[in-house]
Amino acid sequence: MDPLSDVLDLLDLRAASPSRLEAGGRWALRFAGHQHLKVGAVTAGDCWLIPEDAEPLRLTTGDCYLLTGSQPFTAASDLETAPVPSASVLPSPWPRPAYYQTAPDDPTRTVLISGSLSFDDSVAAFLPHSLPPIARIGAESQHAAVLTPVLELLADETATDAP
Repeated sequence: MDPLSDVLDLLDLRAASPSRLEAGGRWALRFAGHQHLKVGAVTAGDCWLIPEDAEPLRLTTGDCYLLTGSQPFTAASDLETAPVPSASVLPSPWPRPAYYQTAPDDPTRTVLISGSLSFDDSVAAFLPHSLPPIARIGAESQHAAVLTPVLELLADETATDAP
């Protein structure tokens, strides 16, 4: 095994199924806190991620993000729109994809794909406190270039509710 695989085995890493949110117009959705790391990317459009315990972060197409901690956060088209609880407007469990104020053929919609990484309970208590509450890998960075094929695959896999 390689060293990264050894570390991931030690952390008892578990990944959740990817999800996809497509939103249009002026929108803001408030998500409950989470006991895992949230990873994602903007595959179309742009938005703000607004964690409760950090500064808002502007994301554009191709940007990737990481959210840590158990605090609620908001995903929004702008900083002025009042957020609504995501659970009140998104189905549970989410189909793939979930639409909010948009349709699949809307060229102005924002598309977010995301997933969660959970760990052994002892690691879960330690790891989020060792990382910043929110981080961005900009689409323009050389690190993002490595992620592009993975994002394209996730975007395709989450575009429909198929096996």
